[in-house]
Amino acid sequence: MFNKKKIPLTFGINVKSKNDNLKNLPTQKKSIIDTKDRVDLGGESSSSSSDEDKSDTKDVIIKRANKQINTSSSLKEELLVIQNAQEEDPDIFDYDKSYDRTKLLQETKKKLKRGELDQNGRLKPRYIENIKKASEQRKLDYELAEEKKIERERKQENGLFDEKEKFVTDNYKKLQLERELLKKKEENEEAKIDMNGFYKGILQDFDRDNDVSIVSKAEEALLKEKLRLDQEEEEILKGKIEENTNIKVNDSNEVVDKSKLLKGGLNISKKKIIQIQREEEVFKEEIKKLKLKEQEEARLREEEFLKRRKLKAERIRQSMLLKQQQQEVDLKEKKLKEEDLQDFKANLKRKVDEVGLLSAKERYLQRKKLMDVKKEESSSDSD
Repeated sequence: MFNKKKIPLTFGINVKSKNDNLKNLPTQKKSIIDTKDRVDLGGESSSSSSDEDKSDTKDVIIKRANKQINTSSSLKEELLVIQNAQEEDPDIFDYDKSYDRTKLLQETKKKLKRGELDQNGRLKPRYIENIKKASEQRKLDYELAEEKKIERERKQENGLFDEKEKFVTDNYKKLQLERELLKKKEENEEAKIDMNGFYKGILQDFDRDNDVSIVSKAEEALLKEKLRLDQEEEEILKGKIEENTNIKVNDSNEVVDKSKLLKGGLNISKKKIIQIQREEEVFKEEIKKLKLKEQEEARLREEEFLKRRKLKAERIRQSMLLKQQQQEVDLKEKKLKEEDLQDFKANLKRKVDEVGLLSAKERYLQRKKLMDVKKEESSSDSD
């Protein structure tokens, strides 16, 4: 083993010798003026400056060492904290995973608010409810079509089976009640649509009356204020006219110079022109508002009408389809009946033909027997 020198410990590190520290320091460039020159010029020795430099370098080394200690200890502490955290939760620094998790939670909350998820947190079916409603509607329409068909058949019978007993089950009664309720509901909905428009019109009229009353009150207040201001202006004008004889008051209560006036009826005041322009602007704005209102009302009426027409067309289309299907079924049944009848006729004809052949054979055999008997008798007579 090599003999190692024992180095004294200070501030928790091994302090090397002064020479080693000095070696590590950057080499200083020689000054242009040498030490001897300094002594000659300044008259002072360089021994004191060298001692100061040595003390400065020592302080720098100690500061650097302290910094290294602090950084190393803080790094160790951080590493320990990180290790402990990773032992407790291995995914603690997996930021992508945590971000995805939070994003998923936000999306699920939004879906719950919109009502897209059920109680178990699964996605609700999107279109199945509408499909079920449509199937129920088709079933109902089919039943109504069947009822109409039965009614037509009964009308065609003309009371042939009125004397016979009628049996009505409880289920059929329930069905009839349900259909009546549905009819009433549809009628009420249609009436509501019409009544909504009616009530809307009443409310609009009521609002308009209120607006008119508010406007009239405001106009009264403005008129009072205007009268007061006009009186004040008149008093001022009277004072001015009394002072100056060339000044005159025109029809619109404006002070005008007599020399600048035209003939009677040709002088139009600026106030009057401004007033006319304002009135025209107000009138145009009112017309524009009325047009917009009428357009909006017409658009709403058209939308309601289109909705109702669309529903009616859909119902008619479904009933037509059902009618067509029923006609096709009836035609198929009719064809099957005709085919059965033709088969029955053919079988019957064949049977009749077979019976005729058998009877013809029997008659032929009988005639033959009779002929044979006659021949035998004639031969016996001749003998």
